Amino acid sequence: LKINGALKSIALSECVSIGDKGCKALGEGLKINGALKSIALSGCKGLGDAVCKALGESLKSNGVLTSINLSDCNIGDEGCKALGESLKDNHALASLDLARCPVGDYGCKGLSEGLKNNSALTSINLSGCGFGDQGCWWLGEALRINQALTSINLSSCGFGDQGCWWLGEALRINQALTSINLSRCRGIGDEGCK
Repeated sequence: LKINGALKSIALSECVSIGDKGCKALGEGLKINGALKSIALSGCKGLGDAVCKALGESLKSNGVLTSINLSDCNIGDEGCKALGESLKDNHALASLDLARCPVGDYGCKGLSEGLKNNSALTSINLSGCGFGDQGCWWLGEALRINQALTSINLSSCGFGDQGCWWLGEALRINQALTSINLSRCRGIGDEGCK
């Protein structure tokens, strides 16, 4: 990646032998690569929070990568905090997929801190993550400020009526979001729909 200027997309999904060492090398390459626009690492179960730290550092200086798919990886709260930090400085990433990662409430806090200062990310997928109502509060705080995000997928998450209410309050202010997926959030009842 450090010398290849033609490669636009790389898919390493389900490469279960890729670990933190491989992703650290990938992150180093991304710091100087000016061509790669998309990385898919979904299903790489060996990837955890350390990959987000490596990718996060590279995102601070990379101005071309627009899509990262880390779904079904082992990324938790610390990884989300690292990604959130990078979102503060990154002005290119448009799509981030963390579906079915073990993201908790504090992971949402880390991401929301970055989203408050980011004007590039338009789509985030957090479906199937384990956060609850408090995670929705953090995301709601970001949505009150962020005017770039147009799509957020929160389907099959663990929050209930209170989390849904906090998101709804944020949407009273946010005029950018055009799509929110709350399907299969079994904790949402009548109160959450008000």
